Amino acid sequence: MKNVRSYTKILFLAALGMGFSLLNGQSAQALQSSFNLDVTANVVNSCTIATSAVAFLTNYDVASATPNTGSGTVTINCTNGAPVYVTLGEGAQPATGSSATVPLRQMSAGGTDRLGYFLYQDSGFSSVWANTQATGVTRVGTGANDALTVYGRIPTGQPVASGAYADGVLATVNY
Repeated sequence: MKNVRSYTKILFLAALGMGFSLLNGQSAQALQSSFNLDVTANVVNSCTIATSAVAFLTNYDVASATPNTGSGTVTINCTNGAPVYVTLGEGAQPATGSSATVPLRQMSAGGTDRLGYFLYQDSGFSSVWANTQATGVTRVGTGANDALTVYGRIPTGQPVASGAYADGVLATVNY
């Protein structure tokens, strides 16, 4: 009999709790409704660009029959899948007749002497790297750094004074 009373007491308390829940607007079973939450984003093409100097391998010797060569880099990082091209400007003091398509770049030592040089897309020095889409380097962005080698060449036989020659060339990534 004692077990029946305990069992009855438990049932009574459970029913009482259920009644209070119903009075509070709660049901014994939770209801729910669902709907999809759309999430959107728009990714735009973007690029960064950095350079390291074209360093010529040896000192330029006006009497040498061998052109002086060197290399540097243009590093780009563009949105994955973005079509891009990289151009190199004519430099700070281009020679007369220079153009975006055929740049006649020159370094200066601060005076009137100019040391002509060329920048190329390839180690065979056959494709001049210039300042148009057709004469630039074409790439597709990967979302990671892409280091492009710039090959430099100083032609022989230029009668210039001794000194430290330099130029600044604008590198541009177009996207």
